[in-house]
Amino acid sequence: MHTYIYAVSDCYQAVFRSLVSTQFWRTSAAGLGLLVTGKGYPDLLTWSFLHIIQRSNPNVPILVLVDYDPDGVNILRCYRWGLSRLPSPKYLKAHWIGIKTRHILGSHNSQPVQSSLERITHQEQAHSSRGGDSVGDSISSTSCREPSAQLSVRDRQLVRGTLRRIQSIVTTDDSSQEVAEMRYELQKMLMLGVKAEIQWLDDGGSLTGWLEREIILCLGPE
Repeated sequence: MHTYIYAVSDCYQAVFRSLVSTQFWRTSAAGLGLLVTGKGYPDLLTWSFLHIIQRSNPNVPILVLVDYDPDGVNILRCYRWGLSRLPSPKYLKAHWIGIKTRHILGSHNSQPVQSSLERITHQEQAHSSRGGDSVGDSISSTSCREPSAQLSVRDRQLVRGTLRRIQSIVTTDDSSQEVAEMRYELQKMLMLGVKAEIQWLDDGGSLTGWLEREIILCLGPE
């Protein structure tokens, strides 16, 4: 049976409460785990707590689940490569289990995202006919208003900023693939023009089953 630490970052902590209510850390087929939540970007206390655990138990994997949006990828970057306010550079070996582009496009709960894509196309066509700029200025990726939505101007700016930040990460053979994956996911996100919260999975009634499968896939067979 696997033992793992599972860090979930959702802005209203609804997903965390859902997992707690089902005692996911104890009943999951993926094995025993410890649930840690962050309300958005990790604070120094949360990050230090995980770092201390990993330093004491290096064989216990840390798994991170974040929203499919620019903030989510940036939150992952903070968990993985540390916070800027740390007195010295420190890193956390963490595995990103989602949400990723393949989950968005391959899920049976993809209708909200498909609806967003259709809405974007129609809005862009209407906006273009009026000679306007890009749409979606009023939607913030940290607002948590809808399970899925289109990228805002602020989101697109954050994607470009995050791409610059990960470009400056000094990689090793082990981390170069992670950086490449983050870059790929951000570029695909820009191309699709949509974002989705973790709540999107829970609304479809598939969160716990999906999470079990992804954890087992990440950790491998026992």
